[in-house]
Amino acid sequence: MGKLKRLQIAFDGDVVEYSPGDFIRGQAIMEIDPTKDGKGFEDINGIWMWFRGGAKTEFVPKNDSENVAASEECYFSDTLAVFGTGQHGRFPVDRTLLPGRHVFPFEFQIPNNQGLPQSFEGKSGHVRYFAKLVVSRNKTFYDKLNKEEKRFRLKRPTVDLSLKRRAEVAVHRDTTVATCCGCSDDVESIISLGLPRQGFLPGETIYVIGHVDNHTANENIRFRATFMQKITYKARRYQISTQKVTLSEQASQIGCPKGRITEFTLGPLLIPPDVPVSDLPGCNLIDIDYSVKCYTTGCKEVFPVMIGTVRSAAAHPPVISTAPPLNAMGDYGRWQTQTARENEYVNDCPPPSYEETVFHTLAIPRLISTNVQRIRLILISQSII
Repeated sequence: MGKLKRLQIAFDGDVVEYSPGDFIRGQAIMEIDPTKDGKGFEDINGIWMWFRGGAKTEFVPKNDSENVAASEECYFSDTLAVFGTGQHGRFPVDRTLLPGRHVFPFEFQIPNNQGLPQSFEGKSGHVRYFAKLVVSRNKTFYDKLNKEEKRFRLKRPTVDLSLKRRAEVAVHRDTTVATCCGCSDDVESIISLGLPRQGFLPGETIYVIGHVDNHTANENIRFRATFMQKITYKARRYQISTQKVTLSEQASQIGCPKGRITEFTLGPLLIPPDVPVSDLPGCNLIDIDYSVKCYTTGCKEVFPVMIGTVRSAAAHPPVISTAPPLNAMGDYGRWQTQTARENEYVNDCPPPSYEETVFHTLAIPRLISTNVQRIRLILISQSII
């Protein structure tokens, strides 16, 4: 009887990341060594591909260290026969493969379910998708199975931040820092911290904005900001386990003169480009939350944030002009005709400087005085004529 030398699963184009509804195409490859008598691989019931996606959690609960809490959920499980009968063939037939290399093509469509969760690997749980090649051989008392597994990843689902109510809303909080002993009403400082918005995309950066109203002689305050990921694993009987991960961190010392309000920006906090989206949609066993924590002596604020995948144009609607068109009739049209000559003098003024453009500080008095003088000259010339 021949010997099975190698089992291999090869995906076309070496693609390992897919979306719901995509086709996985590839080959199941077998290499068989001959025996001395030249026989091949005998007594084969069938060869099939098994495609499965599911989640699993497993951890030791804090209140019960003697037992292990575990749960699983399955999203799909399908088999595809590539040779002989499938996994549940009722009348197996012994087949033989000759020595050499054998290739069996396959094609499988991932369920077109947009609720499938993305792939995830954590300390106490995971969401995994795999293809498994199974060779079943008929033995006297049992079927012998040879297996080879290859994992593939499922991409993140589309999460549009423009559909989240608070994603584009700024948030800030004020904290009053009292004297260290707390025995009086004296205020050391008033610290304001916040975020310009609460929804972000993978690969973006987060900046904490704030200001300090300093009432003390300490003119240097050190701030630290962290971008945190909190993973919650669930099991049966409402058992949970949490894991906190610091994804990005920044620290800075802010100069705050006494009696003055000092504004500052702390960051950047980089969001890794491959982080999962918030809540891990589609998975009932694992939750993922994100937050930005900013703190200093006597003050700590935590701001929940959302991680999505797109920010559509609806989040920034186009500006619609309310002025009538240039060729409109009525007073506006007559004003355009009457002031056309004066506008010629306005348009030949020198362009605004760099500071005027960037900081929007147009020299309005200069424009007014220049135009008034030129209008006076026009009136004088008309009276002479």
